[in-house]
Amino acid sequence: MKTKIIKQRAIYKLLNLIDFSGDCWVVDHSLNRDNGYSRISDSGTTWYAHRLSYEAFIGPIPPKYYVCHHCDTPTCVRPSHLFIGRGGDNVRDCHQKNRRVRMPEALTATVKSEEFRKQQSERSKQWHQDRRAKGLPRPGGRPKKIIT
Repeated sequence: MKTKIIKQRAIYKLLNLIDFSGDCWVVDHSLNRDNGYSRISDSGTTWYAHRLSYEAFIGPIPPKYYVCHHCDTPTCVRPSHLFIGRGGDNVRDCHQKNRRVRMPEALTATVKSEEFRKQQSERSKQWHQDRRAKGLPRPGGRPKKIIT
């Protein structure tokens, strides 16, 4: 029961963080440095934003399944851009779209991580400034009512 309430609060946070302005619904918050996916945390539990979105808008994710992106944008949480598949489905999707990462490129990611952190920090500051300028509420606030 407690886990369900925590997940509902995380979904509420997710909804407050979505940028609906483009074709992709982007959550550019708490990005994982290794893979670029957005994360949402509450009470010590962390979820990937796209998985949380899938569960909130579409339904439960079966065990051993991935939530994949038709749009290939890791920060996208738009339900129509998400689909579930097993590991093999995800690999086939990578190859069909010719976006398989080669090992040397993956190894250079650690060298670029400092630059990535700086860019993310600047982007995050700008995002918060834009929200304040639009008069939007501060993200991550507690919901007034948790719907069960």
